[in-house]
Order: sequence, then structure tokens, then C-alpha cells
Amino acid sequence: MERRLNHSCKPASQRALIGLLLAMGLAATAGTAGADTATVTINGTIDAGTCSISVGDVNKNVTLATIKTSDLPASGAAALQNVTLTVDNCDAGLSTATFTFTGTSDATDLVRWQNTGTAQGVAVELESSAGVPIGANATNNVLTAQITGGQAVLTFQAGYWHLPSVTATAGSVSAVATVNTSYN
Repeated sequence: MERRLNHSCKPASQRALIGLLLAMGLAATAGTAGADTATVTINGTIDAGTCSISVGDVNKNVTLATIKTSDLPASGAAALQNVTLTVDNCDAGLSTATFTFTGTSDATDLVRWQNTGTAQGVAVELESSAGVPIGANATNNVLTAQITGGQAVLTFQAGYWHLPSVTATAGSVSAVATVNTSYN
């Protein structure tokens, strides 16, 4: 009797190795199927320090003196009064507070602040303590004050402005200026 050996049979260790390789291939494929990518963006800010706007100045209301239309000049400012904005609790090392004024300018005089009240022919005038107009149109609208002892006080003036060649009428006068602060 003659015995034939079946050469197609592989030893058990070889079959186990092939099975292991197939399983690893499937596992590698399964691990990447449907994979997603994530992006992580990290942002931050390092500043030189900060101050706090004084509680009474956060929403400051300035009431101008009541005047008569006859008290207004033909054109120009009337009843200017001092206004202060204070920042305090400033971090050590800060030396300057910068105040940037923004708002809506008058349609006929872009430097003056638009009156949203009922009086006609009148706008609002803001001036630096040196008498330079603080323009609603971003002209000379940045003022600075020195920080001393953890505090800075900005003084400026507010008043009425009679627009040229327009008859002023009695009524209310109102304007809003937004003041952004930064510190160095």
C-alpha cells in the first residue's frame, strides 16, 4: 500500500499565523474606516493690565444747564460744562488710560454730535479740556489721562452747539457718546 502525502495541508502553526495576519489586517482596516479629524484652536490674550470704570461713570448722564434760544450764539458753543470720567483700581505698572469717543455725527456738521431731541438747529459739542472739539466723526476723538495712584481722571466739556445758518428752536437736546477705554 502506497501512502500519499497531502502537500496542501499546512502545519497548524502556519495556519494560525495566516489567521492572525488576516485578523490584524481586518482590525487595521476597521480602525480607519469612518475616522474623523478634529481641529483644536487655542486662543488667549495677554494684556498689560486693566482698570475699572468708576461705578458712577459706567452709564453717565450729563444734564446741561437750561438756556434760552436767545442765549445761543449765531454759530458755536454755549453752556459748556466740565464732565469727568474716572477709571480706578488700575493694575500696577499701568501709566496711561486712553479714552476713544464714538457716536453719531450731526448731518450738517460732522464734528458735532447728533441731537436726537426735539430742539432744531442744535447739536451737542464735546471738547477736550484744551478746547479742541472731540469729533463724532473720529476727528480728535482719542484722549488720554495719566494713571496716578491706580486712578486716571479724564476731564472734558459738553454743551450745546448752534448750527450755522439754522434757526434754533426750543426743545430737548440729547446725544450719546460711547467711550471705549484701553490702558498702557
